[in-house]
Amino acid sequence: MATGTTPAPQYRRDTVRGDQYYKLSSNPVAYSVELSDLVIADYDASGALRGLEFVGKRTEPIESYLEKARKAGRGPLTRRPNIPN
Repeated sequence: MATGTTPAPQYRRDTVRGDQYYKLSSNPVAYSVELSDLVIADYDASGALRGLEFVGKRTEPIESYLEKARKAGRGPLTRRPNIPN
């Protein structure tokens, strides 16, 4: 029985390179937005933030990146983006 609560974010870190990923939902990634040279926000098909990837060491608190990601969201996808092979 579903309780309607949001699952807790999951955190994963690559101990060799220092990359970090904050997974906020289990929905598949539909598209990504580059927030800065080293920060990528992943969104699901409804436009909800799915996760944040930090390449290397992050320099700002996670909350500031979450806010940037929410502002950068584009809403639901109407068609799949064309991704070159």
